[in-house]
Amino acid sequence: MASRTPLVLLASLLGHGALVGGLLLLSGARRPSAEAIPSPGRFGALVCPRARAATSPVTLLEARRKLVEDARASLRAGALALGEFILQANALDAEERRRPIDLAGARALYRARLEALRTKLRDEPLRRAVPEVFEDIRYYGRPGGLMADALVDKGGSCEQVSHLVAAAAYDAGRQAEIALRFYGEGSSGATHLAAIALSAPAKGAGTKEPDESDLLSGRAALRTGIRFPASDLVEAYARAHGLAPPLASAVGRAPPDPPGGGDGCDGADAPSMTAGYPPNRDRYPGALPMYAARAVEDLADPDETNESRADSTPARDCAYFLRMAVLSPPSIEALPGLQVEPRRVPGSSELSRRAALLSTAEDLSRSEDPADRLMGLACVAAMGDRAAVDFTLAGERRLAAEAEEKSRRASEAGRAMIERTSWSGGEWAGLRVRLSAEYAGRTWLLLALPGGDRMVMDIVKEAREEDWGQVNALAGLVVYPFTRPRALSMLATMSRREQVDVMHEVFHAHDDLRPWAPNFRLDEQGAGPPDAEFVRAYRVFRGLAWRLWEGQRPVPEVLAALSVETRAARLDEAWSAVFIEYYGRSVLGLAQMRAGGMSVVHALRDAVADRREPELELLRRRLDYIESRERLDPETLSDAWRLR
Repeated sequence: MASRTPLVLLASLLGHGALVGGLLLLSGARRPSAEAIPSPGRFGALVCPRARAATSPVTLLEARRKLVEDARASLRAGALALGEFILQANALDAEERRRPIDLAGARALYRARLEALRTKLRDEPLRRAVPEVFEDIRYYGRPGGLMADALVDKGGSCEQVSHLVAAAAYDAGRQAEIALRFYGEGSSGATHLAAIALSAPAKGAGTKEPDESDLLSGRAALRTGIRFPASDLVEAYARAHGLAPPLASAVGRAPPDPPGGGDGCDGADAPSMTAGYPPNRDRYPGALPMYAARAVEDLADPDETNESRADSTPARDCAYFLRMAVLSPPSIEALPGLQVEPRRVPGSSELSRRAALLSTAEDLSRSEDPADRLMGLACVAAMGDRAAVDFTLAGERRLAAEAEEKSRRASEAGRAMIERTSWSGGEWAGLRVRLSAEYAGRTWLLLALPGGDRMVMDIVKEAREEDWGQVNALAGLVVYPFTRPRALSMLATMSRREQVDVMHEVFHAHDDLRPWAPNFRLDEQGAGPPDAEFVRAYRVFRGLAWRLWEGQRPVPEVLAALSVETRAARLDEAWSAVFIEYYGRSVLGLAQMRAGGMSVVHALRDAVADRREPELELLRRRLDYIESRERLDPETLSDAWRLR
């Protein structure tokens, strides 16, 4: 979609996007290659700042030793202020990295949270009070980090948030009700830490073990990993800094990756107590996203566990979430010669959805099944690119860089997998059948991978007559500029009805851009002969579809415009007939629930009364049937559509 837009729109975009200089993408810089969708490339300047660790002076070691000894003494006396201990530990860790924190400011923020939690706990149990007090805290899948930073940023990794929640609950007097559970191996290679609320088991449960609620997920805690009291964070810190011997089971083992659920660009430099947690090789199930609008979820159904998060269905449907716009993003001519890509600044909930989808797609990309793995890689490659823009627009530059890196790695892995595929033997034939069957309507997403165009072209060529997914795959080939000439050649051999079905999918390629006009303008999208019959027919179809779906114009007006535009495009009566047939079946579906729907039936009946093209015969019979029933509703329309 290309259009001329006044400068006021650009100003609006700038005002809402912040950072738009690196975000609104110059269309001229996006040139499709012979291998894949153009590489994002646009985030090369987003460099993750890494703090350089300083050599720890003796005074720093002594300060840590005194902090730990004082905390141990306070714990023995029953007077440990866990939040204050963690904040002072944070200050020492930050000093070591030469980036001091505002300790006084962090203390003030912590005290405000603590008082809010104490107030809530007067009327509510811990597992319900915590989500209310910390509802504005966001989750970031970056390993490690400081609790003090989470207070200031209102967000952090699972370790930062768990420290904050556990410390506040402990200091609020609920020492016996709060714990932490550490999972030594995460689904993405990183570990995971969760704050756990303990409560008495239900009567008749047959166990003395307390019930556990994962305060981060809002669900029943998964009882693997190792649970330990919140006060053990003192010893965890001591072990992590060589002030206490490692636990016996940790001797000789390499330290695990810091918890956080991701491989954030600054993870290696982020302070963490991971080396001091009880070691174990238990895996946290499901996917930990890069980002979530809420790090501390509301309490869910007690029967719902974290395992429900392992569902890979969203990743399998990735193509439905992304839309074909990723193959040919729209542009706006903001100034003469300056093309920009319009994007809405995403909200927190949208960022959460994209991050969760990206995470489940990564899980799918590690599947043993080649078809699942290939589609998972395609989803990560395309979604990571898109998420990088969204995170940048939202001011999350480090997450943007991580998303872009995920996209790059998935693209390289997809390329390697495609290059290893045996095309002459039965390997590709079997994979093609599985892709067509399991991912019907979604295989166009393979165009996100270098070499994926060969697969999609072959899927279309070898499609069986009943394979409805061929239409979407072919539409993707039309939308993607690099494959468009080949797609137009294939369309020239197909029936007009089949071509119109493809046009419908192409028209809706930019549906995700509402409230901007979403329809796809094919003849100004680059490659492809402008006088090709499909291109000329699509110009007419685009006007027809706009009047149908967007303008919702009266039937006589739509059909009159169609007649004029068909002749202007030098298309024959057969094209006119197939357009009317498409319009008829579509507008009847829209009119079936509206008052005055029979007026649509009568207008269509008048339009086809004197036409004898075979393409209109079935529509005429269906209209006759509805008129005989004297009403248009779901029942009569369904009966009419059974006519053959």
